Amino acid sequence: MDANKAIKLGFADELMQRSASTDEVPVPQVSMMFSRTAVLNSLMDKNAAKCKIKARPTQTETKVKAGSLMDRLNFVKNWR
Repeated sequence: MDANKAIKLGFADELMQRSASTDEVPVPQVSMMFSRTAVLNSLMDKNAAKCKIKARPTQTETKVKAGSLMDRLNFVKNWR
């Protein structure tokens, strides 16, 4: 949480000021809010990028004609 946001929400009374001799530090315009969803999504994206599963190469199917299979079946049945 940003210090300015803490003051707006009532968690702090005021900002501590630096001495005048140091350079002015610009106040950020965007308040920092913690979001569990944003953190979880970020980690999931990083994890998914590292753990990508490679697709298996397509296997060529060997096709056999039905007539050839019937001939082999008859041969096995009448083998004696």
